[in-house]
Amino acid sequence: MTTQVIPNIAVQEIYSGNKFTGVASDGTPTEETLFRGRIQKWLGGSAGGEYAAPDLVGMNVEQVWWSLDCTTTPNVDIYIVDDDDVEYLIHSANAASGTYFQSNHGFLVPPSFKVRVKSDQNIDAAVSVVAEDTGVTGDGATASYDLQLDYGRVDPGTVSIVAGSVAFTDPGLDGVLVGAGGGGGAGTIDYTSGEVTITLNTPSDFSGTNALATYDYNLMGRVGLVINQGWGQPTPSQVGLIGNENLPPTMQRS
Repeated sequence: MTTQVIPNIAVQEIYSGNKFTGVASDGTPTEETLFRGRIQKWLGGSAGGEYAAPDLVGMNVEQVWWSLDCTTTPNVDIYIVDDDDVEYLIHSANAASGTYFQSNHGFLVPPSFKVRVKSDQNIDAAVSVVAEDTGVTGDGATASYDLQLDYGRVDPGTVSIVAGSVAFTDPGLDGVLVGAGGGGGAGTIDYTSGEVTITLNTPSDFSGTNALATYDYNLMGRVGLVINQGWGQPTPSQVGLIGNENLPPTMQRS
């Protein structure tokens, strides 16, 4: 039997050029094992701001927090939304970062209701990095190298890694690097972390110089909830990760 459970911390991120409009996140969900998987993150989205309470159990929200990288100070509104999609404003602030909490053990969000966070300003534009020295030097004999960019959240399609006479770019916007010039090569980039690998077809193409990286990286906005526990859960130890989780019979809820 499976059951629907909730996290202790739920975080949504959005990147440059976007704002929280109070819709479900389209970021990539990651499940972390810290504290038995009680942290859920949605990374790198272009939309977000809505958190749905689990069916049957609801949730007790201790805190709502936000951090938005905006030049113009945003207006941030927090709502509880009922099952008819009617919004009830519970907090407003003119601040790029802040926290809303109720000292009396948080606020309850009934099953099928939602918490919705909206901002009226976009996250600032992506920042350009030109000819960043990666500190990786070609020796003329090694074919493959690992590089770490100074920034993650790399904007796909903006990457150029120059290693000697070979320039690696990501024309497919898919993390695959294609090397042109000299004998060419191939590689990969993790846009989120900024980790890069390159392989030269002709190792002597990269000798005595450092690899230089040019790319854009996204600024970020975050909205998060700190959740005590769900309705009908007698102890916090029963709180798990959003989604379906196999639990012992004594911990299952129908």
